[in-house]
Amino acid sequence: MHDASGDAHPLWDEHLGADPVIVTAAHSTMEMISRPLAEYDAFYKEVRELFDKMKAHHGRFVVFDLYAYNYCREGPEATPEDPQLNSEINIGTGTMDCSYWFPVVDRFIHDLHRFDFFGRHLDVRKNIKFVGREFPSWVHANYEKSACVLAVEFKKLSTTT
Repeated sequence: MHDASGDAHPLWDEHLGADPVIVTAAHSTMEMISRPLAEYDAFYKEVRELFDKMKAHHGRFVVFDLYAYNYCREGPEATPEDPQLNSEINIGTGTMDCSYWFPVVDRFIHDLHRFDFFGRHLDVRKNIKFVGREFPSWVHANYEKSACVLAVEFKKLSTTT
């Protein structure tokens, strides 16, 4: 198959009837980019509508942005990461106005630490290796004094860990 310049076209798909379907690299790339961007835009549009309603109804609200990490980063047989450098629960606060939201963050950390987890208390710290990412950043940029996003990263635990 050749393109309009007469050069052989590098990418082409199966024939539909007598006309071959040409798949250009530009079209494939644009589709690969545009579809996730449309989903991204749709997600943030929905979130904005929801948060606008929550702000109108409640004034201020908390959002939990949840993550988990594997403390055996090199595989299941590897030595676990140093617990001094990796808390069991990390609260990422790097995208918020901490002076404004400190009472909420402090209370949340305090309550998590006090929780009885199979007869012991969890190691809960903030901003150890994770401070939050794009979603908390977007929320705090758009709802700075209305939404407190607690980016909570959990160490994957067993009852014997």
